[in-house]
Amino acid sequence: MKNLACIPSGKGRRICYKKVSDFSILCGVDACVIIFGPNQNDQLAATAETWPSNPDEVRCIINRYKASDQPRKCYQGSDYFAAKKKKIDAEFAKLHRQVLKSKYPIWDDRLNSLSIDQLGVILAQMDTKIESTDKTLSFFKEYSSQRCQNISHGIQKRRKRHENSNENMDSTDFLQLVSNWKSFEAQLPIPSSLG
Repeated sequence: MKNLACIPSGKGRRICYKKVSDFSILCGVDACVIIFGPNQNDQLAATAETWPSNPDEVRCIINRYKASDQPRKCYQGSDYFAAKKKKIDAEFAKLHRQVLKSKYPIWDDRLNSLSIDQLGVILAQMDTKIESTDKTLSFFKEYSSQRCQNISHGIQKRRKRHENSNENMDSTDFLQLVSNWKSFEAQLPIPSSLG
């Protein structure tokens, strides 16, 4: 059962009727559509359009539906959009995987023609690059950790100095500390493995 909050009149309704008709024929099931007109001045709409247009046929379909023991699901307009979004998201994810696969292939067909010795050389070069990258990362992590410790030590020294002179750290001291950090950050040494 489908409860559509808003179906436009004219062409939109004809399209809706056609889709329900196609669904009914292709799936071999009974289907009907009941469309109530818009509410007028907070009054319920008095007229309804149906497909099929024969009211006896619609009544028969509704009675069979009510007599059915199958579980019922009311399909709202929001359900339609949620299903459509889920389908679009799945298609987008599939396209994204295809783009990643073409951009970053896990295998290159040119490798098929190489000998085992040539593949061993490539593997050794890759291992060397990975090792170099690991060393560079660990260097920067260690350098960053030391810098943080030095800054923390500098803050503690300034606090002790100000506590001894019964003064609080003012904004100029803090700005000086920040500018010192930025100047040190700009002078990060580049390890020899990158050069």
